[in-house]
Amino acid sequence: MIEVTALNLNKGYNAHARYDEGRVIVEIGSYVNMDFSSSARGAIIKQYRYDESVVQSDGLVLKDCEFQSPSAAARFVTGRSVNGYNVWKVNHGEETLGHYLERIGKRVIKKRKTK
Repeated sequence: MIEVTALNLNKGYNAHARYDEGRVIVEIGSYVNMDFSSSARGAIIKQYRYDESVVQSDGLVLKDCEFQSPSAAARFVTGRSVNGYNVWKVNHGEETLGHYLERIGKRVIKKRKTK
């Protein structure tokens, strides 16, 4: 299990989560950006965000929220369509989750063929 964070106080989010084999659990006490874009799709994201027993009106997360990918969890937190491997950080915010997983051999990026 890898501890990850997503932080941008100017955009209204400060989240802590656990990453484990592709699954991400956003933890109680995190804050999500309540300015939610329609491009941040996902039924579970909307279900969590609109349930006041899960997320308060100020963005405080009241229950752990589980997602099947880093990007779904990042969309929940940021309120935008984003790449979760770039949003989530490890090592006290020094390294993206994607780069960290590549470095330890847990993720391989397929390079596009050039003509």
